Amino acid sequence: MKKVYLLATVALIATMGMLVACHENFISEIVNNTTESKLVSVNCKIDNIAGVNPDLYADCQLMTIAEQKPVNIQDLKINVNQNECIQTIMLGGDNDETFLMARSPIKNGEQVELSVKSTTIALVMMHPLLSPLKADSYDEMAQLITSSAHFQNLYDEIEKLIKEKKDILNENNADMIIALGNVIEDLFKYASEDNFEDSYGGDLEPINIENVATRGNYDNPKIYPLSASIYGDKLTLQNTNLTPSYYGTIKSPSGTERPIVIPACGDWGWWEWITQGTMRYGSEVDFTFVNEGEYRFHLSRVNEAATIDFYARLTCCVLSTIGLPTSGNQAAASFVANRCTSLLGTLGSLDSHPIPTILSVVSGAVCDYLAMEASKDLITKGWWENVRNIGTRVGRVLLIYNIIKGSSNIIDRIAYAIAAPKELDFCLCYYNGQISTCTTAKLFKAGGDEQTGYANQKLMLPLKAYVQTLGDDGLYHESSNYHKVKFKVVSGGGYVTDELVAADEGNVAQTYWYLGDSAEEQIVEAVVIDMITENEISEEPIRYTATLSKAEVTVRLNWSQHSGNTDIDLHVVDPYDERICFYHMNSASGGYLDRDDTHGPGPEHIHWSNAPAGTYKIYVHYYPNGDEDKSVVSYKVSVTADSITYRPASGFISYDQMIPVGQFTIGENQTRSTLSVPDVDNIDEMKKDIVKHLKRR
Repeated sequence: MKKVYLLATVALIATMGMLVACHENFISEIVNNTTESKLVSVNCKIDNIAGVNPDLYADCQLMTIAEQKPVNIQDLKINVNQNECIQTIMLGGDNDETFLMARSPIKNGEQVELSVKSTTIALVMMHPLLSPLKADSYDEMAQLITSSAHFQNLYDEIEKLIKEKKDILNENNADMIIALGNVIEDLFKYASEDNFEDSYGGDLEPINIENVATRGNYDNPKIYPLSASIYGDKLTLQNTNLTPSYYGTIKSPSGTERPIVIPACGDWGWWEWITQGTMRYGSEVDFTFVNEGEYRFHLSRVNEAATIDFYARLTCCVLSTIGLPTSGNQAAASFVANRCTSLLGTLGSLDSHPIPTILSVVSGAVCDYLAMEASKDLITKGWWENVRNIGTRVGRVLLIYNIIKGSSNIIDRIAYAIAAPKELDFCLCYYNGQISTCTTAKLFKAGGDEQTGYANQKLMLPLKAYVQTLGDDGLYHESSNYHKVKFKVVSGGGYVTDELVAADEGNVAQTYWYLGDSAEEQIVEAVVIDMITENEISEEPIRYTATLSKAEVTVRLNWSQHSGNTDIDLHVVDPYDERICFYHMNSASGGYLDRDDTHGPGPEHIHWSNAPAGTYKIYVHYYPNGDEDKSVVSYKVSVTADSITYRPASGFISYDQMIPVGQFTIGENQTRSTLSVPDVDNIDEMKKDIVKHLKRR
């Protein structure tokens, strides 16, 4: 732990120079880092990888952002930028393939080795939370990477690809991506362990899984972007996480309007992610109420000013990842914004494009601007073509990390821009020196009431509440983003996944309910809260109830629905070697699969109310539906025995793969035991058996 925080201290110093300030005048100065680069020459060496002749790469290209040249095994000198950033050297083919990499600080005349090890370290180091690290942090970061318990497995997978001269950045390299995800999870595990016990009760010892899952595919969460608070006659607004900036107006009771800007947060890196948790805030924007009456706020993320601001921030993200100091001005932001708008439409049209397309267009626009404004004294002629070649490959790395963990500033900014409301309209009243809401609300149950579930497990259906909002004008209005439904467990000891939820376009708010293990009645109440005034504005709460079923043993599976439908199946083999799964949902021992979720993200449960003694083996299978994108998916399996939920087993699974998750044993004197990995000899037989039931869906 001391090692991590020592490195984190170094990372803080390194990262601060790369962060983008959150100010209203952001577009007039994209960034404040103007450190210069200089061109130096380095010697490269292709490691004599076992079984691989270096001549295998004779038809390849050696690339940096400063130069691209054909490989000459006898002379591998190449020009590289030297600045505070860590630089990347790639060896690849003419079709954007990448075969070897190195990512390290650059010194004039030094030798840089291109090897399996350098490629492995470089791939990890290009994670968006690590790429902003400065050159003086490299050695400690590289040491931390190589000391990971999962480094050797990633090394072995990359070595296989290199020996076969395969593109290491191909998104279909499922085994490599899984191994990469395990290394990343190992590096970042400390960030999640502080919050772990809030989600899982009981003794965490019995399941022998090293890390808590920190990864997962980015699924565009429905965020409600602004934070608001009131102090006397002053309203303070802040943007959250990587939501785009909002530009708009405030209309006072007299009818006059004044402009207002809620700026986006700056980029963050590894240190912030570890120390600050998952929520970040932009700079504070204050508004003081003076005259009595109603104030109407209109904010937009899709107008011209917000568009330029958004693309300016993406410009900084791309520059940082490529390895260039992030210096520029409003002209760069305007150029990128105009190019992206012509190809992608306005920010309001972003949700009609997949993230890879948006990322490609933004990166290309940045490279084109750099080409136009290139300083001949800084880098050799034609350097922008090299930037484009490196940028293309960096983009592919980011897409791989988007599969593993959506923690990239640039990918997150795009995803948040797609998810955030295009317009925000709300009003506040100011009378007798007090700020209050101008509306009242009623709540109606819209689903999820009177379900039956198991202790410490999530109910199958969400709790849904319909919000009806009445304004001072006597008319019904759409629910504001600042009006949220507050779900609260009042009996039974469970919890809800989201306590404060904004209503969707249909005026419905929903959350999932994990039942407790208390003998009390399981009850959740819901009211409408005005997030600015913090007042309850609904007339009376509504109440949901659930019935607690007993289950001595419950095995639960849920997974990340990366894109489209993902059909992940839970299989458990009981002590009598009878398998419970989608086509055999009941066993003679009393085991029962509650449902077969063919779309995702689960959960699926297999449970016993009176489980027999013996060993239970757990498997997860990515069922080959044929209509999926075949991406790598993260999964999590938890086990509850004797009302105790143990640390979940988590990992990745690729298309048509079956994974032995673990096994546990119960008996008269052993109702809890270590979850160890079962024998895998029978996996092929299990998959053959599954084939017999291909027509079941």
